[in-house]
Amino acid sequence: MKENGKNTSTAVKAISLMLGLTGSYFAANMGIMIAALQKNIKKMEQHKSENNFMESFVMQKEEFVLKPDLQNVYITTLSSNVNIKVPKPEKGTMNVELLSVASCVNIVLPFDVRINCKGSNHLDFTGGEKESDKVINLVINDHLTSLTINFDGDL
Repeated sequence: MKENGKNTSTAVKAISLMLGLTGSYFAANMGIMIAALQKNIKKMEQHKSENNFMESFVMQKEEFVLKPDLQNVYITTLSSNVNIKVPKPEKGTMNVELLSVASCVNIVLPFDVRINCKGSNHLDFTGGEKESDKVINLVINDHLTSLTINFDGDL
């Protein structure tokens, strides 16, 4: 009988531990999301006269296409798989800021624009059309993220 009680006790402890870890992981994601939202709202307030946009993904798989008339874009991905398509900006410059934690993110950019990418551990670069009057400024803050950038001439 003790043997059976010991197994039950061990199983209950294991289940409790798993639920605690899952709850902690979810709470951490929500805490990061709330902090990122507050920070992005302050940034948007600094650019009130411009066309701003903010999007957040938590534990999602999404394909997302930005609108070409946007000027300032703030994207947060937490534990998500997100494919983001950035079109050629209509208004000269589009600023895109990405905060990504424990995610898989693919960013698709157009060919015929100037790209300035800063912030990522692996993808700091400037490239694209040197003579282009259209510019995309990417600021990437990635942690535990699989991040790729692709170029597509059809955007």
